[in-house]
Amino acid sequence: MPTVKVENFHEPDHVIERISIDNIPELGDTSGQTVLNNFQAAISECQRAIEEGYRLTDFWSSDNTGVEFTLKKKK
Repeated sequence: MPTVKVENFHEPDHVIERISIDNIPELGDTSGQTVLNNFQAAISECQRAIEEGYRLTDFWSSDNTGVEFTLKKKK
């Protein structure tokens, strides 16, 4: 089942937050609603991080790993 995962990393000058959606499909989701719900949850997490002073610096998708948003904030 696809899930949204939030990870924090510390660099010398920045705090990095990675928000990702894995690519494992929900087999019972014939309409695609679960995928859309997971995207909504990930976007909500991005908006929360932006309100905390982060900025979106990168996003990408991969067939092997899913979708990832990277946000950074100066320490």
